[in-house]
Amino acid sequence: MTSYSILSERSGAGGDETARVIGDRFTWVGFLFGGIWLLWHRAWFMGALVLIIDVAIPLLLRPMGYGAFGLALDLALALLVGLEGNAWRLAAEQRKGRRIVDVVEAPDPETAFEIYAYRSFATARKTPPRLPVKSQPIMRPTRAASAPDMIGLVPTQREI
Repeated sequence: MTSYSILSERSGAGGDETARVIGDRFTWVGFLFGGIWLLWHRAWFMGALVLIIDVAIPLLLRPMGYGAFGLALDLALALLVGLEGNAWRLAAEQRKGRRIVDVVEAPDPETAFEIYAYRSFATARKTPPRLPVKSQPIMRPTRAASAPDMIGLVPTQREI
């Protein structure tokens, strides 16, 4: 199963219908479309950086005769976006003020959101107040008159 991070702007208990669910997994769309996919998900800085690098690699390496090396670098960049794209999305959402409110393991994002909603509903219910406990008088130890031939529980004189 995949681990999903639930991000919300709310800080209190209770479900949030606008919460975002981001999976910690490889993304094929990010692998294939890279910078455009990051821009679509509003990870502006990383999306622009990936697009610039993606355009610059063939423009710089192909005229010098390193076309195969440029293709390998493009493939490595696509693999990096596929592996780390969701982590970059998560960081972009946190910079916008959202925070991680739950981490859920589920087979798909819809189930992860349902688990989060159930958990948040369970914690949002108020528990009844505790019953008042009758206060009992505090028992303080009283000093017993000590016997002259005793020190605490030890006798001062030996009896033979």
